[in-house]
Amino acid sequence: MSAKTLLISVGGSPEPIIFSIRKLRPENIIFFASQSTRASIVKTIIPALDDKAKRPAHETILTDNEQDIEACVFALMKKVAHALKKLGAPETDWPSFVDCTGGTKVMSSAVVWASSIFPCEIIYVGTQEMRNKGGVGIVRTGHENIIQKKNPWNRVGYLEARSALEAFNRGQYGVAEAALRKLSEKITDFETRMLFDGLANVFRGYYCWDIFDHKQARQRLGKWLDKLQPIADEPETSKQQIVIPGLKEFIRTAREQLSLLNDFAVPEKHGWFLAQDLLANARRRGELEQKYEDAVARCYSAIEKASQTELKNKYGIDTDKVNPKQISVTIQEDFLRQFGNKTRFGLRDGMALLLMLEQEKGVKSVGHRFSNLLNCSNLEKLLDARNYSILAHGFEPMNRGKYRELLENTLNIMNIKESQLMRFPEFPI
Repeated sequence: MSAKTLLISVGGSPEPIIFSIRKLRPENIIFFASQSTRASIVKTIIPALDDKAKRPAHETILTDNEQDIEACVFALMKKVAHALKKLGAPETDWPSFVDCTGGTKVMSSAVVWASSIFPCEIIYVGTQEMRNKGGVGIVRTGHENIIQKKNPWNRVGYLEARSALEAFNRGQYGVAEAALRKLSEKITDFETRMLFDGLANVFRGYYCWDIFDHKQARQRLGKWLDKLQPIADEPETSKQQIVIPGLKEFIRTAREQLSLLNDFAVPEKHGWFLAQDLLANARRRGELEQKYEDAVARCYSAIEKASQTELKNKYGIDTDKVNPKQISVTIQEDFLRQFGNKTRFGLRDGMALLLMLEQEKGVKSVGHRFSNLLNCSNLEKLLDARNYSILAHGFEPMNRGKYRELLENTLNIMNIKESQLMRFPEFPI
């Protein structure tokens, strides 16, 4: 066994410390000692190591009060990184191995506590054979053994994973991804790390979807959902299923949504999908994050995409370059009277043109529904309020009431129910 750098607390018994160093053979050592035990490092511990030429480089961190947990933790957090730098150690944040055997109980606790946020191996030197000292079992000299050598993050990482799942449920997909990636760096167990890495990439896929990068979303989700499927298929009593509650259902729902995302990649379906995706996005911004300005901007864009899609798919008209020759003779005079030589149409002009075309065909669709709501509801005021909002052209912030009202109007224009909007999966926590 060979360690890179060892952080070890020093108490009154040097034997377990010497045993640990000999066993681990670290390249560097950081001793954590009190004023009363510091002398034993130079007088007893270092001389007891084998070959003098191969003795590891070392630094010593002292605590001012070995019975004060706050003072001990503060000393470690303040000085360990500096000691690593002085030693030229390969680690930059914290030693790879930590031995908490020696020192007062407070010092041992401080070493574990301070080390708990880093992906290190926790060492404890003990023995099956104990001798009695005043009714208390102590390590019998010559029978020492390392009875624990584990990275606690392999077991307790799920506590941190929970915060990532909560962020995902709040619609903060980038935050959730970053939290899992940071956690994965601390994990040394292969299966657990594979789970966290895979889930982080799925979270990235949903982040891409949330910012309308549908191509990247399809690629990320397609690749990583396949990799996670075998883990999702494990029994509910398996370690991975316990670490991530609801994993099986999450993967199943994500696969269904990826299938829909793939279906809408074809050009003739893309326009309506984008309009509905904007509306689902608006709902996430409003309901999960209370970002009403963002939500209203997306509702407005969804209405515009709905009219653009109808004009393009049913009448072959592109609102960026409208040609009067595309308009039939029967309504061309009305068209020129209302729009003149205009070739680029915004939301209201696009809807007015759509209504004109629908009336000619004798159908009632998006243009009619928009016109009716404009005349019979607060839609006119809501659109004006959006134009004067902070993210548009004015200085008036949007509130929840206006967001909800515009969302409901947009749903009516598109003739869909709120329950039909895409809802990203959530974890049952």
